[in-house]
This record gives sequence, C-alpha cells and structure tokens, in this order.
Amino acid sequence: TMYFGGGQSGAVGSAFTRNGLAFAYAFQVTQTGNQDSIRVTHIGGTGIFVLVWCNFANNAVEISGLGLDPGQAPATNVFNIAGPGNVDTPAVSGEATPYGGNCLVIWNDAQYGIVGSTVAVDANLQVALGPFVTIGGGPTAVEPAISKQGGYYGYHVITWIDRPAGLPGWVRAQVVDYN
Repeated sequence: TMYFGGGQSGAVGSAFTRNGLAFAYAFQVTQTGNQDSIRVTHIGGTGIFVLVWCNFANNAVEISGLGLDPGQAPATNVFNIAGPGNVDTPAVSGEATPYGGNCLVIWNDAQYGIVGSTVAVDANLQVALGPFVTIGGGPTAVEPAISKQGGYYGYHVITWIDRPAGLPGWVRAQVVDYN
C-alpha cells in the first residue's frame, strides 16, 4: 500500500527478474477507492500471481483482486470477490503443483465469520470465482490466517481467533480442500 497524501492510498508493486533480481517493471492497481491489506500468492499451474486486498470506496468495503502474469506484465481487470459489506482481513493461499489452477481466498465477514472462495485464473487471464463457503467462527471470528499453499493434494490450513466480547480468545483451525 502506498499512501499518496490527502487521505488517499493505493496498491503498487514491482516485479523483479529471477536471475540477479534486476528490476523488471512497476505497476499500480487502477481502482476507485483506497486499497489496503494487500496479500499475494502464486498459482503454480498457470504461473499467475493473484493479489487480493480491501478496497474502501463510497463508505463501503469490498475484497478485490487482480491476476498478474509476472513475465509479461499483462493483468486481469480488477475483480470483486466479496462485498460491499462489513468484510475485512483477506488472506490467500496458492497452489505450488504444476497442475493447480486456482487459489483460495478467505476473509472475515462480520456476520458469518470466516468465509472463503476459490479463485481460478487461467493462463489467458480469465477469472472464475467459486461459491462462497462459510468456514467457521460466526461474528466472534477475527484475525484469519491461511497456509502459504495447499501442497500436493490441495489442502489448506485456516486459523482464526474466536474472541467473544469480554472473554479471552481461542485459536480455532480447520483443514479445507481447494474447493
């Protein structure tokens, strides 16, 4: 997240070459609003990186995303994953295998708790969202986290804190598959 001043922020990034880590190019996400809480993962089967973030616009929050081909700089259009609504704290887990074609995005929803969806981005930069799945926690779920990648079988470990008002929090966890 880059803070531009005047209360404005946006998502910017740079790509570097694998050999020698030489600077390749920079990019900025073009989306109305302010972007924050940016997360990134890699989809091994397509070579695409997926960025997700919270976008704050018109007094509402949504979870947004972008698929990026790091070698050539083309990207998908910005897509909306969830919201607008009372959503925040996105986390994302990719797929390391050469056969994986999607990633798993989770976020916190103030009403439903931890919610997730698969996001597939193919080599032609076509995006497909899976159905929303309530993973757990309810309105007391906060601080979601997810494993870096799903491994050979596409299983991801999701954790969160279950923190009822006035009580200590408990760590909760669940294993889910890429669907």
